[in-house]
Amino acid sequence: MKYRKVFSGLLAGVMVASTVLAAPTTAYSASLEEEYEEEELLLEDDSNLLSDEEEESEEELELENPDEEDTEAAGFYEEDSLDLEDGIQAYSAGEEAQPVKTFSFEGDLDGSTMKAQKRAAYSGSAEYAEGYSGQGIVLGNYGLELNQLNLGETHTVSFWVKRTAAMGNFSSLVFMGSPVGATENWVSVAGEENDGSHLRVWSNGDGFSWSAGITGVELPQDEWTMVTISQDAKNLDFYMNGELAGTMQAARSLVGESNDICIGVNNWDPLFKGVVDEIQIYDQALTADEVYSLYDTRSPEEILGEKEITVADSISIYEKDTANINLKLPAGVTAADAEISYTATDPEIVQISEDGIVTGLKAGTTTITTTVTIGSVTKTGSTSVEVKEPVNAEGVVASYSMEGAEEGVLKDTSGFGNDAAIVNPDGVQFIQDGDRDVMEITDTASYVTIPMGVYEDLSDKEAFTIEAKYSRSAGSGSASWLFNIGSNVKGTGDNYLFYCPSFSSGAIRSGIKNSSTEYLFSTVSTQTPEQYYTVDMVFDHGKVSLYVDGIEIGKALNTNFSMEDIVKAGTSGDILGFIGKSCWSADTNFLGKVDSYKVYNRARTAADIQGSDPAYQTGLQEKLESAVSDAVVLGPKNESFDQVLYNLTLPTALDDLTIAWTTTDETAVDTKGNVYNSSEDKTVTLTATVTTGTLTASKEFEVTVKQLDLTELNQLLAQVEALDTTLYTEESVAEMNQILETVNTDVKTQSEVDTAIDTVKKAISKLVYKENYEDPWEIIEANAPKEDAKYEIGDTETLFSVPEEVKDAVLVSYASDNETVAVYENGVVKALANGTAIVTVTVEAKSDGFKMEYSTCVTVGEKPQEPEGPTEEEFRQMMPSVDAEVLEDDSVKVTWEKIEGANSYRIYRKEAGGSFTGLMTVGSDVLEFTDDTAVPGTVYYYTVKGFWEADAKGSATKYPTDVMVRVTAGTQEEFQDVMPEVMAKVNSNKSVTVSWKKVPDAMSYRIYRKTAGTAFKGLANVNAGTTSYVDQTAADGVTYYYTVKGFWEENAQGAATKYPSDVKVTIPVDYLKTPVVSTRSINYCTVDVNWTGVTGAQKYVIYRKEAKVGTTFKSIGTVSADTLTYRDATAKMGVSYYYTVKAYAGSVASGYQKTVRGMAVPSSPGLSASGSTKGVTVTWTGSKAGANSFADGYRVFRRTANTSWKTIATVGKDVRSYTDTTGVKGGNYYYTVRAYVKQSDGTTLWGTYNSAGVKGAKK
Repeated sequence: MKYRKVFSGLLAGVMVASTVLAAPTTAYSASLEEEYEEEELLLEDDSNLLSDEEEESEEELELENPDEEDTEAAGFYEEDSLDLEDGIQAYSAGEEAQPVKTFSFEGDLDGSTMKAQKRAAYSGSAEYAEGYSGQGIVLGNYGLELNQLNLGETHTVSFWVKRTAAMGNFSSLVFMGSPVGATENWVSVAGEENDGSHLRVWSNGDGFSWSAGITGVELPQDEWTMVTISQDAKNLDFYMNGELAGTMQAARSLVGESNDICIGVNNWDPLFKGVVDEIQIYDQALTADEVYSLYDTRSPEEILGEKEITVADSISIYEKDTANINLKLPAGVTAADAEISYTATDPEIVQISEDGIVTGLKAGTTTITTTVTIGSVTKTGSTSVEVKEPVNAEGVVASYSMEGAEEGVLKDTSGFGNDAAIVNPDGVQFIQDGDRDVMEITDTASYVTIPMGVYEDLSDKEAFTIEAKYSRSAGSGSASWLFNIGSNVKGTGDNYLFYCPSFSSGAIRSGIKNSSTEYLFSTVSTQTPEQYYTVDMVFDHGKVSLYVDGIEIGKALNTNFSMEDIVKAGTSGDILGFIGKSCWSADTNFLGKVDSYKVYNRARTAADIQGSDPAYQTGLQEKLESAVSDAVVLGPKNESFDQVLYNLTLPTALDDLTIAWTTTDETAVDTKGNVYNSSEDKTVTLTATVTTGTLTASKEFEVTVKQLDLTELNQLLAQVEALDTTLYTEESVAEMNQILETVNTDVKTQSEVDTAIDTVKKAISKLVYKENYEDPWEIIEANAPKEDAKYEIGDTETLFSVPEEVKDAVLVSYASDNETVAVYENGVVKALANGTAIVTVTVEAKSDGFKMEYSTCVTVGEKPQEPEGPTEEEFRQMMPSVDAEVLEDDSVKVTWEKIEGANSYRIYRKEAGGSFTGLMTVGSDVLEFTDDTAVPGTVYYYTVKGFWEADAKGSATKYPTDVMVRVTAGTQEEFQDVMPEVMAKVNSNKSVTVSWKKVPDAMSYRIYRKTAGTAFKGLANVNAGTTSYVDQTAADGVTYYYTVKGFWEENAQGAATKYPSDVKVTIPVDYLKTPVVSTRSINYCTVDVNWTGVTGAQKYVIYRKEAKVGTTFKSIGTVSADTLTYRDATAKMGVSYYYTVKAYAGSVASGYQKTVRGMAVPSSPGLSASGSTKGVTVTWTGSKAGANSFADGYRVFRRTANTSWKTIATVGKDVRSYTDTTGVKGGNYYYTVRAYVKQSDGTTLWGTYNSAGVKGAKK
């Protein structure tokens, strides 16, 4: 099984490490073959107990859990750990990496697609020729799209190619990236410009701009060559015939649904001409050994027999220092393949670990022989070693005193004499800052040069550590390096190692670059100006590590760079590097204080660095305490840890470090902060832990998770269950039920309970009463009992019964004021004795509780004589024929036909949407009535009822309800000039009631709504007589404008009125977002505070506090919701404040930011410039530093169109102009001026400045 050899080899390294610990020796030898056999035997002996999968798991477990104590003692396991990770990454479950696709081209395209130049369609046939193995495909008339889309960030492409003609300019051998027409994001291996035989690797997009990271790689003609590209994220390695040809940073070109791999063709350039064979595509980045094994399939023994090993020729170290033998095995041979031993001629002088690390024991010289054996092949190498007595106890080759300089020179206290020169010493001062003696760089023209002797005195030129303690001034530039190796300053810097405390984004920026490729630490760590930090930058044979205050920053950079190469190409003038200066000419120099600067003669380990200062542990604990403060963890909804109902906020990152959480009860609170409420309170302990190297910090929280509170939810569900849904419209009931179906009643957390409550409330709010239920009175009135009735003793009559259509909308009760004469029950009156009684029915509307009483005067006596004609019952079924017309004087004439049996008539009128009201009672001989009270602009309905008795008493006929007339108030043109009076209010359920006053002549209305900046859109149409509408669709926190238009015709047709546009309401909110705040200094006492608007806010309150411990935020102003800026005119110059803003909407308040700084500084001077033959004279206005004082001085800057600002002069407080005589005649320059104030603590406060500047030219 293949996995056994791979993992056995890796395990052998671990087992040997333990052997070294048990019995240290200077002559190390171990047979890996014996280890393999032992491991195989172990697996076979246990085969009756473990399956193959279990064996793999057991082996992996051993790899992932090494003995930490032994690891540290051995001093070499850290490097082995990296090898193990690489091995695990290279093999999945112990197996060799397998391609996801292979193209062999044995007379078949194997799923690829032929493409003409620029990836156009190609209709010809494929051509095949003799390949590297079997057949290959001939390219030149076409290239290939491999149809391997979206492989991701990690991949490898490898193939054999034989170039048959010179390559055209940028002719693409391999193209990986976006399709034609898409945003460019690609990596290409292509021909060089005007060079038909060499390749370049270049990239565009994803932060790169046609960047050629690898150039000048020869591709022979008419020879088979293996080309391999291996990429992991932005790290790309390029191989030719299995050997590394170059490394670079490149775009992640195969991330994207349409991004593909092309061979011999790209989106623009000439086609490649040649034969290609055996293309292999992997979805992982192959290691160097794996790439070489694709090229050379021979055994490691065969390769070692042909090639040589290399070791360091000589090593010079100090006692207790270490160096690396630097054994390099031939490509295709790994340490796991070979038996490696190291032997010293004098083991009392040096000790050698099994991985070639040499430690000086005592002064003297010796020779180390390195022996590598595979099978019958043995190769050796010899290294002469000199061990010297240490120069100092710290093991440093440079350490500078910051107590002062001697004639502009920093003295080296290490004993090596590597003194450092200060450039422009006038811009540097040496002061005491608390208990520190520091060098303060106050001028951007000043910096320190580090001599080449520092590098030359290193025992191992590829292993050292730079340590510096410093504080960065707030005025330091956004690309100001603290230190670097590399002294060739130019427009585009290269060949350097550097550390910048704060780049343009505010985060640390640090890394290494050779002539073409730069590796940068990926970090979000930021630093506070004027605060001291300690940085350790470790270089160890191509691996770069970074620590700040003992905390590792990002991940180590595995670059394979040689420091010797970087120093050789990147330095000049016997200067190794700088303190306070960059290798990029446009970068400004560092401003701040340097407490110490040291270069260690070794690559310090994490344990060495982190154990050197107890403050590192304290600092890590304090950072964790701040990151997981009580307020942060409780979140916005929990009040205290003993009353936790809702999810907790558990931060998972502390800058670049991971915060790990544990919990004592996953069923109550899990490690993501999710809270699960049960039927009882539970107490849980949460622990946050952060670890970096040997430093660990933790914080515990004792949390009481309260039991699930279902009271309100159960009450609401009971309310829903008890609803009489027949009272509501079918549509609203259906909408309610649809929402209720989404309610999760199987709740496990209080958040789920709250969501269920909100959903049930929302569902109930959708209910709309049926029209008759909400206003039953028109129907009740039409069926009201008669006002008088006469009976004989014993008579009964039903005076009133609730109409069927409103029977569920009202409550009814009956009463008699004289029950000896008549009783009144269930609408039936019964005559009992002679006399009179008033019987009353009381009707109460369920919708709003409104009551109406209808009384009938009952007289009991002798039976009245039967009238001639229809019976009384027949009379009640009659329906009068009624007509109405509008007369010229706007009165209305109502006429009706005579009704047999009627002894009187009553005329009624109502407006649209209203109820009929009696106008007049007339005798039986009157058949018309003129209503002179009609109001122009109104729609009326008229009707007439006939009555059995005089004065509209007794039984009544039925009556028509559709006799309508319209009394116009004016013409249509006049109607169109009417402006309705509209109101809107927000209801308790957040619906909006829109109401308006009746518009004369309107037959219908249309209601509209909009938000600010948009156009009105119609919501609904209503008929005349309706003067309100309820909008149920309004959203929380939104301000709406409502309006209404009257229409001349029904259904919102015909001419329309005007409409108001200023009727607005704001829907209240339950939550407000946190405003995002920024500040800008205006002058010495004024700071502008700006923030982002918050939907639903009614006002904003601005707060301020000094940016120091022990202060609290205090309100300094309140503004309306429409205002997003506030000017603080009470700021003290030079004082650093924190500003914040909270949004309010009633009792609801937003969160607030806590660390937005602002400072009042002198204002930007007003500028003007004029040119003369002498030069350019810049004139400016004074910048105030107080009500009656000006700044202490001004600094004048100049730049050209494509450069950054450079200081050209510093002048006193009373100077208001400066003439620049150094410019080139006719050259266009830009000038700006910046004021400064010397503060009482000795620091310099810089004002704002005009970043555009003014233009001037010397004539």
